[in-house]
Amino acid sequence: MNEKLDLRITKTHMALCTTFMQLLEHKRFEDITINELCEKAMVRRATFYKHFADKFDFFLFFICDLRSKFEKDSMPLYRQDGNLLEYFLAVTRKLIHFLDKHDKMVQHILDSNMLATLLDILTGQIMSGVKEKLNAYVSNGNVLPASPEILASFFTGGLLTTLQHWLRNKSTISEEYLIEELEKVVSSFHVSSNHRL
Repeated sequence: MNEKLDLRITKTHMALCTTFMQLLEHKRFEDITINELCEKAMVRRATFYKHFADKFDFFLFFICDLRSKFEKDSMPLYRQDGNLLEYFLAVTRKLIHFLDKHDKMVQHILDSNMLATLLDILTGQIMSGVKEKLNAYVSNGNVLPASPEILASFFTGGLLTTLQHWLRNKSTISEEYLIEELEKVVSSFHVSSNHRL
């Protein structure tokens, strides 16, 4: 019985996320209504509110779901005692590729009057993921040059600012060039004379 319920919830979430992405290809965040989202996803409005408080709560779920997929695809590169650089670079590459592939959706988010709020949600999710991996790295006896919280904040802020710059200047900065340059930046981080992130 629980397995059926879990499958139903998973299908509901998947339908909402897929539909939300499709709507964002054509509209800004604030122009998408919950009624429209539910109608196109074939999900009852009452079901939506059973899982989410409002559209911002759903956006948080949407970002968490994307983060989870990027991390899952990159997990083979992650070892708590190993080199975190390859893992972070793999997740970053996936994020950049996703943004490039969904250009119209990204533009509608950037053009949103709610951009500051949406960026806060995105920042919180990226920072949380980075901090979680850095904390696990430290718990395994490795050394970092600063606290996981500060490093996660620094990395997230730098990454998001760089991505916004790239998204606004895609005509002059290719996806490949951006990845090459970010690899140089991330590879320059040393944990100590004997350890690298």
